[in-house]
Amino acid sequence: MDVAEGDYRAMAKAACARLQDEYFIRDKGLWAPKGQNPYDFWWTSAVALEAVIEYMTLTGDLKYVPVIDLVLKDDRNLVNSYYDDTCWWAISCLRAYDYAIAQELPADDYLKKAIKAFEIVTEGWDDKCGGGIWWSADPNADQIKGSIENEQAIVVASRLHERVAKPERDYKKFAQDTWDWLASSNMIDARHLVGNDVRPLKGCAVDMEPLYTYTNGVILGALIDLWKVTGDPNLRVRAEQMAEASIVWFSNDDGVIQEHCELAEPPSCDKDQQMFKGIYVHYAGYLYSFYSNGVLDDKLRTFILKNADSIWKNARLVDQFGVRWTGPYESATLPTQISALLALNQACRFQV
Repeated sequence: MDVAEGDYRAMAKAACARLQDEYFIRDKGLWAPKGQNPYDFWWTSAVALEAVIEYMTLTGDLKYVPVIDLVLKDDRNLVNSYYDDTCWWAISCLRAYDYAIAQELPADDYLKKAIKAFEIVTEGWDDKCGGGIWWSADPNADQIKGSIENEQAIVVASRLHERVAKPERDYKKFAQDTWDWLASSNMIDARHLVGNDVRPLKGCAVDMEPLYTYTNGVILGALIDLWKVTGDPNLRVRAEQMAEASIVWFSNDDGVIQEHCELAEPPSCDKDQQMFKGIYVHYAGYLYSFYSNGVLDDKLRTFILKNADSIWKNARLVDQFGVRWTGPYESATLPTQISALLALNQACRFQV
């Protein structure tokens, strides 16, 4: 595929087109590999929707506007027993709401869906281990309180605080309480890196290993969103510390981000882990859009562009992308395609 060096919009366009042509099931309004059950890729579809909306936002391409309504059907239930999955859908609903407002399209239903989904998420909070949201309402699932669903809850609650004119819940307080719990949970270590979960049935023991990129990415969005609604400058400081620490921790000597499962031969990443890096880069770009510190701006810009360049050069077969952004290309999956699109989208911020 002939794309000029640095033409990130063209790269993202190719990645998005392949995502839609190869994986989008129009009558289901979901994404899945051919012949597979789309409900086995439930939260994957939520992230795919945000990736497509972000692509349209950063490139101005309106081609996929109808996809939003196809996915967020009037009767679609966005809730399952996993609070992190429900949060992914709430985040995507809010992105759909913002995009529809910007395009002067009907938007209220998307906001209502986000509110409804988040109300379910709040049911996952209790006082065990001092607070926090459980990973799942399913008694047969791992009984943990993970960093990811609590980070996501801060994002959703903060954004709802900004968007809901007459809220029935104090979203800002919920976001602040969730951050206060997360900050005191011992899941954020002295290196400014975020671990995985607290285990209430094991004396509130903390599981830190292995470290994952996405938990260290979503926290950047959570801190910036909470800063926006509280004005607390310490949140920006924490976001800076955590961004700098995680970029160094997860990047190889060439500045390309790697998930721990990629280091195996062959890579051992499951279908969830295959998407984590793109989520990290997505939130690194989101942090960049709000930050004014020149040193951090340069680091984020360099990081995002190095990864986009490596994806296109080393992890690609025409318009499909593999799990290792360092290369070589091995095979593409739905999650690796979404992950690459999320990262290529962010590079579009820097194209003149």
